[in-house]
Amino acid sequence: IGEAELLIVQDIFPSLLTARANVVLAGATFNEREGSFVNHAGLVQAIRQATRPVGDARSDGRILHELMQRKGLFNAAAIHREMASEIGSFEL
Repeated sequence: IGEAELLIVQDIFPSLLTARANVVLAGATFNEREGSFVNHAGLVQAIRQATRPVGDARSDGRILHELMQRKGLFNAAAIHREMASEIGSFEL
């Protein structure tokens, strides 16, 4: 990594990169998230949260929700519906 004025890292474990970061966002693991993804066949698949994030960890969606200063609690299903209204392939 070259010299950056600001380095923000989102990760689930401490690393050399998080040690150099100005800000570390504690990310959630795959089983601590809910949402959707596009699989290898181009189909949208929903994923459900199996466990709660530990400590200060947050899901990717919640981090983005907070950075965008959206009101209320993060709701993956509501975000999915919003995406589907704009991107037809996200309809389940």
